[in-house]
Amino acid sequence: MRTLTSFSLLVAFGVGLNACGDSASTGVAEGSPRSGGYDAGAVLAPPIEARSDAGAPADLPSAADASTAPADVPAPPVDAGEAPVDAEAPSACAAITSHEPVTLYLSADDSNSMASPAIARRMIRRGQRVPAGLLRTYEFLNYYNVPYEAAEPDHVRIVPQMRPGAEAGSYELQVGIASERRGVADLRPMTITFVLDTSGSMAEDQRIERERAVIRAIAGSLRAGDVVSAVTWSSDQREVLSGYRVTRPDDPTLLNLAATLSASGGTDLSGGLHAGYALAQRHYGEGRLNRVVVISDGIANVGVTDARVIAEAAHVAEREEIYLVGVGVGDGFDDTMMDTITDRGRGAYVFVDTDAEAREMFGARFTETMDLAVRAVRLELTLPWYMRVAEFHGEAISTDPREVDPQHLAPNDAMVFHQVVQACSASMVGPDDHIVARATYTSRARVPAAETVDVTVRQLLAGGDAALRRGSAIVAWAEALKHIAERPTDAGALLDAAEHTVRAATNGADPALDEILGLITAYRAVTR
Repeated sequence: MRTLTSFSLLVAFGVGLNACGDSASTGVAEGSPRSGGYDAGAVLAPPIEARSDAGAPADLPSAADASTAPADVPAPPVDAGEAPVDAEAPSACAAITSHEPVTLYLSADDSNSMASPAIARRMIRRGQRVPAGLLRTYEFLNYYNVPYEAAEPDHVRIVPQMRPGAEAGSYELQVGIASERRGVADLRPMTITFVLDTSGSMAEDQRIERERAVIRAIAGSLRAGDVVSAVTWSSDQREVLSGYRVTRPDDPTLLNLAATLSASGGTDLSGGLHAGYALAQRHYGEGRLNRVVVISDGIANVGVTDARVIAEAAHVAEREEIYLVGVGVGDGFDDTMMDTITDRGRGAYVFVDTDAEAREMFGARFTETMDLAVRAVRLELTLPWYMRVAEFHGEAISTDPREVDPQHLAPNDAMVFHQVVQACSASMVGPDDHIVARATYTSRARVPAAETVDVTVRQLLAGGDAALRRGSAIVAWAEALKHIAERPTDAGALLDAAEHTVRAATNGADPALDEILGLITAYRAVTR
């Protein structure tokens, strides 16, 4: 997948935006979000003409909360067909040769992937510094959740919110794409195949105990008639359960499977996945939710050890609607490996370091982690010609839709796209200029669908911003961790800024934000 870093995304209005008049280049920098490395050599593509099928405003934030509206709204910009004629207009605006609206295509990683913040929390509580390569901001938004009103069944709900940013002409813009609400009783029958790491490394620091806890938590969420298979793997693979039909929650056979696991031998992750998928295909259930659940420390030292080659098995199976859930366990596990294979398998990637976390992910959040509401979700964001994205906190963004892979969305969940947009000049921003958010997706019945919200700058600034404030707080924490990893001497100032943003978003009754405040305090001691 072609991706972009969080900062300096499309903000170069000078020489960089002269490329907007050309047609030779793509709109994103290429790199791997798994390692945190990116190619900075890409230039901008020409803006893509905005779609003309935007409907009337829908699902807008309430206009009752106007606390973020500026006292003096700027005058409307010049006509979109004319070039700026003000002799004092910034050269950044003069350099933009096209005055057509700019459409960007955005993606967050699969909405259920949320290992990064749990790993960071674990390291901080153990008095360790968090390396930048483990930090994926969009996973923080997934893990801590930004609540939105649920969509109608088999649809999505789009909620854009915006408020002025730190500089003139800049704005924080957040778009939520929410799914339907669905309880455990609404789940389709499930066919689950466990792919269980029993290699020697799983004997370290209670890794196999965490694996047992995940199996027990999933067993507690299953119902009579669900089908479970399991393969264990170390240097070789062993089929230990095949097409077993569950009798009730906490089925004794599944609890016994958890209790009898033991660790020894090498780690043939590739062989384990292939054996697991073969078992999953053998018991594939038409009309059921088919999931492969791999639980591992991600360390591969036998057989094929290349992450991309191993991930291809997950990608091929995804085409057959066998989705992968990856569960990382243990300190020092291979995050890059686990993140790569789950990204290709289009399923959740979580990190479990305690029994309580296993119960949270596969008990309280079982539907969110395991189920599927709609497929192939991608956001089209159309901005006025003078506005560009300065910071993006998702996984991928481009002016070329072919460069952004759509992602699946779980029930009881939302994809959250948080960015800072910047006008080439604050004087260009007009209150009646439009920002359009359009989500394309595929329903459970495999029918292509789309929802559109077309809203003015005035409406956005006058609307509520509670979800945006919460998203900004979560982003501030994740980005502070990244920048501390890059500039450790600035840790105190970065943590102060993050704390200020988080406190502004909570009244002390938000468990997630309160946890973040506690982690900020703990990280001060680590980084002194």
